[in-house]
Amino acid sequence: MKVCLDPGHGGKDRGNRGPTGYVEADGTLDIALRVRSILKKKGIDPIMTRDKDITVSLAGRTLISNKGGAGILVSIHTNAGPRGAGGIETYYSAFSSRGKVLAREIQKRLAPLGLEDRGTKTRLGNSGRDYYHMIRTPRAISVIVEVGFHTNPQEEQLLKTSGFRQRAAEGIAAGIVSFLFLSHTL
Repeated sequence: MKVCLDPGHGGKDRGNRGPTGYVEADGTLDIALRVRSILKKKGIDPIMTRDKDITVSLAGRTLISNKGGAGILVSIHTNAGPRGAGGIETYYSAFSSRGKVLAREIQKRLAPLGLEDRGTKTRLGNSGRDYYHMIRTPRAISVIVEVGFHTNPQEEQLLKTSGFRQRAAEGIAAGIVSFLFLSHTL
């Protein structure tokens, strides 16, 4: 099963900024490149929607995943919210039992980061379809991982460190590998 990694934002779309300068587009790219490196060492060569700081539309990201024949897509983000909000959460399609498994496998392997476990979630739009484009439109089993809140001063400081981003990448990669193993045994 091919894996697609989608570092959120990039290029003209910088995403959100933390109170002391963290930029979501840069942090998510760094984490995704680290995930790619870990997966390559395990014999998995993921497709990337971007591997540098460029602008890629949501439709373009979906096209990359679909044309590459991805079986799973992991979109990596950091969250924004009120100053006190914190933790890690992973979204999946309300209509995909396998997406739920992928989200669960990634979420539980991010627990060692020590942030609040906000769980796995779905979100529907007013139309009754999945809210997030990167979950709704790719053919792949898709999840969105929110690796902490960059609007939380303590979590922003962690997100700015190489060590934290490496540990996040290790957790995401471990979740992907576990899901791939489970997919072969189901």
